[in-house]
Amino acid sequence: MYVSVDRSGHVRETIPLNSDNSDLNDPARRQVEKWQFKPAISGGVPVQVESILTFAFSSKVEDAVTILSDADARKLATHTVEPQIVAGAAAEGTSFTVRVLVSADGKLLTVENPNNVPAAFFFARKQCLGEMAI
Repeated sequence: MYVSVDRSGHVRETIPLNSDNSDLNDPARRQVEKWQFKPAISGGVPVQVESILTFAFSSKVEDAVTILSDADARKLATHTVEPQIVAGAAAEGTSFTVRVLVSADGKLLTVENPNNVPAAFFFARKQCLGEMAI
């Protein structure tokens, strides 16, 4: 993280540079912005400094994300829409998996195709999830 500190030691600017987990950029910036440094001195005079700070993060998920079955997810849904697959694209009864991450307030966060199902199936989920409310 790039950090700019003024002559009195106050952090004036922070800019994330590179991260393995960009979700940690903003929390790290907020913490560094609260830091107070000893004023840097050059030739007996306080000066502004710029530096790069490196942080090593280690995390452990305490409450892992709950993976719901199709039946359990449907119990929580307030409105469902069944996908419409083009006739003849697959045999009747064919199933496919789409991984969906939904926030606690019901906002659709991500949709993944973990088993690389054919596009005809994966894109059929769009008409359903676009109207999904949990």
